[in-house]
This record gives sequence, C-alpha cells and structure tokens, in this order.
Amino acid sequence: MQDIKRVRVVVTGDRDGRSYISSDAPASGALVQPGRPTALTDVWHVAGVPADPADSGEPPTDRPFTLAPPASGIVFRVVQFDPVSADEIAAMDGREIFAAMNASADHVGGETSPFMHRTRSLDFGLVLEGSLTMLLDDDVTEVSAGDIIIQRATSHAWENRGSQRALVAFVLVSAM
Repeated sequence: MQDIKRVRVVVTGDRDGRSYISSDAPASGALVQPGRPTALTDVWHVAGVPADPADSGEPPTDRPFTLAPPASGIVFRVVQFDPVSADEIAAMDGREIFAAMNASADHVGGETSPFMHRTRSLDFGLVLEGSLTMLLDDDVTEVSAGDIIIQRATSHAWENRGSQRALVAFVLVSAM
C-alpha cells in the first residue's frame, strides 16, 4: 500500500468572527489493514445535524473505527483502493475484512463480490484518482477520476481491477 498524503486544513473563526487556520496536519482517523487492498482515512465527523461549527470534528478516539456514520451523523472519508487481481479477491474473506471495520452487520457477501455491503447511509462519492469497478446486485459499472457516485443505502462493492491505485472521497450521511 502506497502511503498517501493525508493533510487536512481546518479553518475556523475567532471570537470576532475572523477566519484562521486552526489545524494543518494529517487527519487522525485512519484504518490501514496490512495485506488488505484499502486504507480508509476519516477526515471529519459530525455527531448530529444541524452541525455545530465549533465542534472539533475529530474522529472519535474513544471507540473503534466504524464503517458507517454515527446515527444522525456524517463522516467525510477518503479511501485508497490498491489494485487487486481476481485471484487475490477470491482468496479474501469478506467477513474478516468487515469485522475489522466493526461492520459485520453491514457485510452481505454473496457471489458478486466478497466485499458486498450495505450501510444505512446516503453516500456521496467523488473519484479523485484512478478508476474502480462498482458492483451491485444486478449491475456493474466502471467509475474513474471526476465521476460522482450517489449510493442510497443499497448493496454494493468496490474493486480496483486496474493497475494504478484509486482514491475516492466519500461523504456518508446517516439514513433512516
């Protein structure tokens, strides 16, 4: 897994309403599983809506990483997908991968892909770099840099079947 630059600039306001940079450092919430084809970096968390701009937005460190956003909350996440071959995918245990993300209940598995999952969230994705295969129950499509995906709490999986890494920015909004 190639390390990606994970810098996050946070801008806020002082008592007089003047803007300033309150943080210029890597995001603290990352999940990297050695030997796995993905690295997930949580850039910002919103505990509930409407959001409090004064909230730190730091991913919680007092609990394990979770795939889904908090109830009534939002997560801004960047995911790096490394290329994997069909043989490598076939050898992976999706249950184990999703358990490591505290997402066993979201894993649906199946014949389509060991990575099939469904979270109770409305997900907005923007492919920043590379390309991915998006697998659905009855459909498959390729997405590449500049493409936007709106995933509405449905079963899906991501696979990088290419030769270059892919980066995708996601905003996950808790759904009913």
